[in-house]
Amino acid sequence: MGGKQQRKSSGGAWAKGKGHSGEGSHAIGKSELYLVDVLRAYPAEDGSIFVKRASASRDLDLVASEGMAGRLSSSNAESHRRPGKWLSMVAASVAEAARTAQYAVENLDATGLDFFASEATDEVLEACAVLDTTRKQESSQQQRAAAMQTLLSFAADERAEGSLTRLALMSAKLYVGAMQTLQARRVFSCRR
Repeated sequence: MGGKQQRKSSGGAWAKGKGHSGEGSHAIGKSELYLVDVLRAYPAEDGSIFVKRASASRDLDLVASEGMAGRLSSSNAESHRRPGKWLSMVAASVAEAARTAQYAVENLDATGLDFFASEATDEVLEACAVLDTTRKQESSQQQRAAAMQTLLSFAADERAEGSLTRLALMSAKLYVGAMQTLQARRVFSCRR
């Protein structure tokens, strides 16, 4: 028999990482998980980074405990569908975020933050303002061409890839750890 065997339980079939195969117990798709679904791919005009839904008017509405309360459900939170698996996810996320945060504190120069802090000059920020259509700033074709050249030069900097790779890895781990812990605070406060 090839591949991994499925385990059987009197309640139905189980598969590694999938939980019980009965109604409502299958894994939630990664893109539907609250912590992924609320994150925008780019900031809004006001600089907010979360997608506003269900009467949210600011980022805080989506991460504060009371804001999360009405937005977590069995369709977007493993805590509601597969609590055992979710606890494992929280534990892994918290541990990785803690290791990453400690590393960042001890090695700030290796985080990638230095690249944005030192290389995103006023000239680069002005170019971003010209190209950022969410800001609804009027600009000429010549201004946009010059701004594009400035932004592309910034992105092409030899130090960019290493710094940005480290920064993306670090910030992703910290984001997931923070969101999982915020969700855990919400879930555990409801059960007290």
